[in-house]
Amino acid sequence: TVTPDMGFVPILKAFIAVVIGGLGNLWGAVLGGFVLAFLEVTLDVVLPIEFRPYTEAFALIAVVVILYFRPQGLIAAQTAERV
Repeated sequence: TVTPDMGFVPILKAFIAVVIGGLGNLWGAVLGGFVLAFLEVTLDVVLPIEFRPYTEAFALIAVVVILYFRPQGLIAAQTAERV
């Protein structure tokens, strides 16, 4: 069946990966996807079983920390300054 929220989670994760990597940079988006997947899988393996339902929440907290220190993303888009 078709529902209004179909594909919401994959699209949300793709958007988060692009933001982590840096908007306007293809390689940044790829790197952001790898970072997000690595965080989720690592947390799923490392966390005790009672905290595994919160894996995505912990990964998103890590994303907030990454963006706090690198607001333009991991690989910021090159901007040329015109004089």
